[in-house]
Parts: sequence; C-alpha cells; structure tokens
Amino acid sequence: MLQLNFNNDVRREMHVFKMPTLIIQGGRDSNPPKLTGLRTAAMIPGSQLGFYADAPHGLIDTHKHALNSDLLAFISEAPSIKAAA
Repeated sequence: MLQLNFNNDVRREMHVFKMPTLIIQGGRDSNPPKLTGLRTAAMIPGSQLGFYADAPHGLIDTHKHALNSDLLAFISEAPSIKAAA
C-alpha cells in the first residue's frame, strides 16, 4: 500500500493511482517549485493539471469560484467518480 508522509519520496509509486486525479497548483505559490504540478501530473496516468497562474498557496480561498467550477467539471467528467456517486 502507498504510504504518504512528508519524509517519503513516492515518485516511483505514483503510477499506482488508478482513479481520476486532479492536480491543483497556483503559479504564485512559493512552497512547491513551479514545475511540481506538471511533474506530478505526468507521473499519474490519466491525471489532469489545474494550473492557476496568478494564484497563491491559498487558492482555495482566493480563487474559490474558479476552483469550484473546475472541480465540478472534473467530477462530472470522471467515469469512476460518477459511478461512485
């Protein structure tokens, strides 16, 4: 089983994600490197990247309308999520 914490490097295990995955990253987020979202999305088969160029780390608050819209679109398009709903 994949175990996640801040001390483990799980890049080699990312391919085991089998359900639809949406990676969200803000372009003005100073915490992760700028290419983190792109690289993470490339490691998870079939994932999508939601990149908000002008968004900071707290984009869940600053970009909530765009984020909610993108989340709803992602959920409505993802076959595994629709089947589970």
